[in-house]
Amino acid sequence: MFDEICSKLEELGVVPVVVLDDAKDALPLAKALVEGGLPCAEVTFRTAAAEESIKIMKENYPEMVLAAGTGCGPGAPEENRKIKIGVSVYDQYDTFIS
Repeated sequence: MFDEICSKLEELGVVPVVVLDDAKDALPLAKALVEGGLPCAEVTFRTAAAEESIKIMKENYPEMVLAAGTGCGPGAPEENRKIKIGVSVYDQYDTFIS
């Protein structure tokens, strides 16, 4: 899985980093990214809407490569595993692959 994700990100060349204050914005954002040929995003965990936003994006666009950013601390990988995303980036030096 790790190699597939890396290959896909290399092919895309850029990963938009997004902050969603309201989960209702997740679906139109995912739609625009996928239709625009950029089926990936890092959703930062700076707001309470992050977890629900990632769930919405993954459920509606399972082909998207999604990363959860800014989730630091010992519980971050487990929390991100619960929402079943492909990659959980929990700090700038370590990457947990679920």
